[in-house]
Amino acid sequence: MCGIFAVEYVTGRILQAKSMCPWNYHRCRWQVHDLIRLDYAPCWFFTGLLFEKILCKNKM
Repeated sequence: MCGIFAVEYVTGRILQAKSMCPWNYHRCRWQVHDLIRLDYAPCWFFTGLLFEKILCKNKM
């Protein structure tokens, strides 16, 4: 989850610097610098678990 947030934040900062960022969370309550939403944490956590399950299944 933290990795997904980090990638989204860094990518957003780069795109924001070039005025090309396609997402903007400025109206959301739990946002950080208009780039990530902390209320998405549970969704990203379970997405990370799903990715881990898929990747570990392929290694066996």
